[in-house]
Amino acid sequence: MPFYHLEVLHDKEFEELSKDLLESELNISFQNFKSGADKGIDLRYAGTEENQIIVQAKRYIRTSFSKLKSELFKEQKKMLALSPRPKRYLLTTALDLSVAQIDEVVQLMEPFIKNSQDVYARERIHSMIANNPIVEKKFYKLWLTSTNTLQEILTNGASGRSSFIEEKIIRRASLYVPTNNFDIAVSRLRQHHFLIISGEPGIGKTTIAYLLICDMLAAGHQLIYVDDQIKDAEDMLSRSPDHKQVIFFDDFLGSNLSEIMNPRNSERKIVNFIERIQASPNKYFVLTTRTTILKQAQSRYENFNRSGLADLSKYELEIKAYSKLDKAKILYNHLFHSGIAAEQYDIFLQPRNYLRIINHKNYFPRLIEFVTSAAQLQAIKASETEEFIFSCLDNPDQIWYHAFINQLDDEERFVLTTLFSLGAYKVPSQWLERAFEDRYDYEIKTNGFHLKTGAFQRSVRKLLDGFIRSEKDSETGQVTFALLNPSVGDFLINYLRDNSAEVKRILNSISYFGQLTGYFQPSPTKAIALKPEQLAEYYPKYLRRLPTLIANDGDLLNGQLKHVYVLLHYFQSHITEDNLLKIIEGLDLTYAKNVDHKELMYVLSTIYNYDEVKKYITSHWLDFFHIAVETAKDSSDLKNIVEELGYYEIDDDKWSTNDDFRTTLRSSVNHLYSTDDIDFSGVDDGTYNYEGYYYSDYQGRVMAAIEDKVVADYDDFLIDCNLYQFSTEFYEYADIDTQSLFNNYMENRETHDEYDPGDRINAMPGQGNEDDAIRQLFER
Repeated sequence: MPFYHLEVLHDKEFEELSKDLLESELNISFQNFKSGADKGIDLRYAGTEENQIIVQAKRYIRTSFSKLKSELFKEQKKMLALSPRPKRYLLTTALDLSVAQIDEVVQLMEPFIKNSQDVYARERIHSMIANNPIVEKKFYKLWLTSTNTLQEILTNGASGRSSFIEEKIIRRASLYVPTNNFDIAVSRLRQHHFLIISGEPGIGKTTIAYLLICDMLAAGHQLIYVDDQIKDAEDMLSRSPDHKQVIFFDDFLGSNLSEIMNPRNSERKIVNFIERIQASPNKYFVLTTRTTILKQAQSRYENFNRSGLADLSKYELEIKAYSKLDKAKILYNHLFHSGIAAEQYDIFLQPRNYLRIINHKNYFPRLIEFVTSAAQLQAIKASETEEFIFSCLDNPDQIWYHAFINQLDDEERFVLTTLFSLGAYKVPSQWLERAFEDRYDYEIKTNGFHLKTGAFQRSVRKLLDGFIRSEKDSETGQVTFALLNPSVGDFLINYLRDNSAEVKRILNSISYFGQLTGYFQPSPTKAIALKPEQLAEYYPKYLRRLPTLIANDGDLLNGQLKHVYVLLHYFQSHITEDNLLKIIEGLDLTYAKNVDHKELMYVLSTIYNYDEVKKYITSHWLDFFHIAVETAKDSSDLKNIVEELGYYEIDDDKWSTNDDFRTTLRSSVNHLYSTDDIDFSGVDDGTYNYEGYYYSDYQGRVMAAIEDKVVADYDDFLIDCNLYQFSTEFYEYADIDTQSLFNNYMENRETHDEYDPGDRINAMPGQGNEDDAIRQLFER
C-alpha cells in the first residue's frame, strides 16, 4: 500500500479530503461548515433528522496524542450541548494511531463514537486514498508525494540533480496551488516537445517547471539537468526513441540582463538543440527565462529570433492570470506551512490584512513567499509584523535591502557578497569557503574585525533558505551553493552599483579571477561599472593578489592568459608594451586543456594593437591558434578564428598548407559537427515492405537520401565555419555512421510519444462566490 504525505495538505484541504473519502465510503453527502462558529462540526449529515452524523477532521501532523485527547475532551462537551445530540461521531486525523490509542479515543467520545470503525487514522486514510483513484487524482499533491510516485521521481532524477530529493519535493508540493497554468504548460509541452516558460521575476516560473518535471519523472522520464552548457545535455541525450528523457534548463538565457552580453550558450546551439528535441520521440525540453531577458535575446540574437521557437511554444506567466481565489490560496498555503509564530500568524488572518495582501498591486508569489518566511519574520517583532508586510508589498525593490542590512551580521554579508562575486550559481563549497577566508582575513587586517571561530559554517547555516540555497550531487557528493533566487542577485547588483566602498573591499580580497571578471566591468553596462579612477587605485592591489589568483586557478597557462585578459580589459592605460611582451613570451603553450576560449580570442583580437607583441604572436601563430582551435565550442568560434588569422596577415595559403594546423582544424570541425540536429523527416515516400527485395530497395533509397541530407548539412556547417573550401576533404575524415542514422530513422518512425498526463481535477474548486470562498479559507 502506498504511503501518502498528508502533511502537504493544509487544514482546509484535509477537511475536503475527509469529506470526499467518507462520502465515497458511506455513499452519503455531507455538509461543510464555516470555521470558527462550527460548534465542533466540520462536516454534518442530516438524514431523517439534524446532526445524524457529525465529522471532525483533525489534521494534527506533528502533534502528540495527548494534544488530540485534550481536544477530544472539549469536543465531547460540545456534542453534549448540541440539539439534537448526534447519533454518531466520526473522527479523521493524520496522526498514526495505535490500536490502544484508537480504543482510548472511542472511550473519550462515548457515546458518540460507536466503535473503532468510526476513527479514521493515517493508515486507514492511506488505504482509502489508494482504493479511490478519483480522490487521488483530485488531490494532485498527495499523488505527487505518494511513495510510489516519489520513488519514480527520485529514481529518474537521481542522475540529474539532487534538488529532486524527497524533502524538497514535499515542500514544493505543500505550497503548490492547482491553477490552469499547469495544465496549459503540460498541453504545450506535449504538443511541441519543448516549452519556454517566461514571466516576470517571482511569478512562479520555476515552480511550474519543477512540478512539470516531477510529473514527467513520475511518468518514467529520465531527467537531464543543464547546469550551464547545452553540450552537457547533448552528451547525455539517448538516441533510442524508446528512452524517455526530459531536459530542464532553468534561466537558460541567464538570470539577469548582463548575462545576455556574455551568454553561456550560443544562439545557434540552443536553436539546434531545440529542433533536435522536436524531432525526437519521447524527448522533452523545459526552459525558463525572464520576459525581459527573452525579449532582449529575440532582438539581439538573429538566429534565435528567426527560428520563431520562442513564439511557437512559449508560456507567458502573468499575474493577471491568477484569480483572487488563486492568490488567496497561494497566500494561505505559504502561511500555513511557514512555521511562523502564532502571534504573527494571527496578524495575517485578520480580514483587513489578508484582503489587502490579495488585492495589492504588487502581489507576486515570490513576494508572498518572502513576507511569510520564518527566516525573515523571526527578526521582526509581532507588533511590527503588519508594518513589515505592507512595507515589503509597497516597496518590493527594498525587501532584500531591509533583510541584508537589518538581519545579517558582517560575516554573513561577507559570505553572501563573496558568493555573488563568484558568479552566484553552482559555486563549489570549497571555492566559497576559500574566497570567504581571504575576504575575512582582509577585513581582520584592514578594517579591525575580530576573528570568530566557525564564522563560515555559522554564516552559511543562517543564510540557507533565506538568501542562499545548497545542493549536493548525488553521485560525487559535491556540495554547491547558489543565491536563493535571481531577485537576490538583482538586489546585490543594484546595491553594489551604489556602494563603491563595498566593491573596493570585494576586489581587494578576491581569490579567483572570476570575482573580478564576472559582474565588474570597466565601462557602463548592465553589470557593475568600474570607473577609471577606481581602476587606477585598484591596479597595484590587483597585482598583489595575482600570485594567489594564478595559484587558485589550478592551471598555470589558463591563469596566465586570464591575467593578460584582465590587463587588456581593465588596465590597458596602466601597462607598457614591454611588460606585456614579457608576459606573452613567458607563456608555456605546451599544455592548454583548460584555456577559456572567449578570453583567449579577446586577447588575440585586442593585442595586435601592440606592434611588437603582434610580431611575436605572428611568428608563433601556430602555437596560439592551435590552442584557439582546440578550445572552440561551435562553428561561430571557428569562423572567428579564421577571421582573426587574417588580422595577423596569415592568409589562407599560409595556414592551409601547414599540415599540423590543418589536421587540428579538421579534427575540431569533425568533433564539433553533429548529425543529431538534422531533420530527416520526409526522406522517403512512406511506402515500404519488410519482405524481400521491396525492403532492400526501400533501404537503399532511404540510405542514399539520408547521406544526401548529411552531406548538405555538413556543407552548411563548413559554410558557417568559413571553411567551405575544405568540405570534401574534411568530410572524408568525418566519423558518420549512415547505417545507424537509418536504423534510428526507422525506430523513430515506429515510436510514438508515451507521455500522457491525462486530465486533472483541482482539489478545493472555487465556490460560486469568490469572496465567500476566500473568507471561508481564512476563517479559523
